[in-house]
Amino acid sequence: MKFFYIISLGLAFIGNAQNIPLNVSTYTDETSEGIYCFDFDIETGEISSQKLVAKLTNTSFLSYSTNRKFLYAVS
Repeated sequence: MKFFYIISLGLAFIGNAQNIPLNVSTYTDETSEGIYCFDFDIETGEISSQKLVAKLTNTSFLSYSTNRKFLYAVS
């Protein structure tokens, strides 16, 4: 996977939540397919649990809706 182009942190902490969702947009090639979601540990900085959430070509910008129910991407 090529290095991530843009990172969008879910910064709405709930209580003492240690993990927050991290949405990552990638340029697509043979090893990357679009937008991924990871778990980001705010205590250690560790990123884990990679999940493909949308197969899109060369997404270059991510933005949440104001109510954070939707994630918009520019491709």
